[in-house]
Amino acid sequence: MHDGLSQIESMDLNLLWVLHVLLDEGSVTGAAQRLGRTPSAVSHALSRLREALDDPLLVRSGNRLVPSPRALALQDPLARVLADLQRAITSGSSFEPATSTRRFTIIAPDVLGLLLGGLLRDLRARAPGVSLELKPPRTSRPWEELAAVGGDLLLAPLPDAGDALMTRRLGTLAHAVLLRADHPALVDGQLSKEAYARVPHVFVRTATPGPSLVGQALAAAGISRTVGVVVPSFVLAPVMVADTDLLFTAPEPLVRSLVDRLGLVVVPAPVPIPDVPVAMVWHRRVQEDPGHRWLRGLLADRVAAWLNPPPTDRPDARSYPRSRGAAVRPPHE
Repeated sequence: MHDGLSQIESMDLNLLWVLHVLLDEGSVTGAAQRLGRTPSAVSHALSRLREALDDPLLVRSGNRLVPSPRALALQDPLARVLADLQRAITSGSSFEPATSTRRFTIIAPDVLGLLLGGLLRDLRARAPGVSLELKPPRTSRPWEELAAVGGDLLLAPLPDAGDALMTRRLGTLAHAVLLRADHPALVDGQLSKEAYARVPHVFVRTATPGPSLVGQALAAAGISRTVGVVVPSFVLAPVMVADTDLLFTAPEPLVRSLVDRLGLVVVPAPVPIPDVPVAMVWHRRVQEDPGHRWLRGLLADRVAAWLNPPPTDRPDARSYPRSRGAAVRPPHE
């Protein structure tokens, strides 16, 4: 224990921030850009870290730096400690969006990340120095990662998050089917149950385990879908649909912005698929942080407006009705 304390006391703690950024970026050049330093200064800092910790830490593999087992063991605790330190320093102080250079981390699957384009526009207008880092969830219980990796917010289907976390429901996602506008399976602008079962689908296989909501709904309806292609990303799926006769079943509000760009149409799914409530989750320890409160308000307004559009913003008769969103309710406090 004494040896470990002596090692920390003798280390330049600025090096730990450099290590954190290097582990995030996997590149000296990327870390240098993010830190506002030269690549040679970052390389020098990495050499000092290797000497201080007696470990290679990051080893080149192709164009990237791959962490050693020691570095991997340090990654999550380091992120958590630095995030807590940043919050401790800023806690209780005022937050000025126009002049802040704070960086927020949002954990969200890529399909929910599609909601954040409008948020980024708001950030550029109101807080040009504030930046966002989006991280994909690593497990089927992503709310547990908020404490583990130092995330600020989680966007996810409404979780059973427990007492340590705060939850605010933002709206509800209704599923629909995407296909190209001249798809031969469309009859009078509709898709039959038989065609839905017959035509191959795009299937998204994510890194997190768990049953597919669409797969469960099809099984309940006695339908076995044909999978035409498996992709690792929800964002890639509409592109595949635009160039083929494949179908893709997805939460309609999340792909709405891609429909016109890719020449797609959206029709109701011919089988019932449960709506998905979407929530914003954060840890109690940041509940009163001024910057965090500002970000939560901005994100809640943006996402709720996207999931619950006003009646005057409805699509025309050829399009599928938008999400049947629930009204935003206060956080569980």
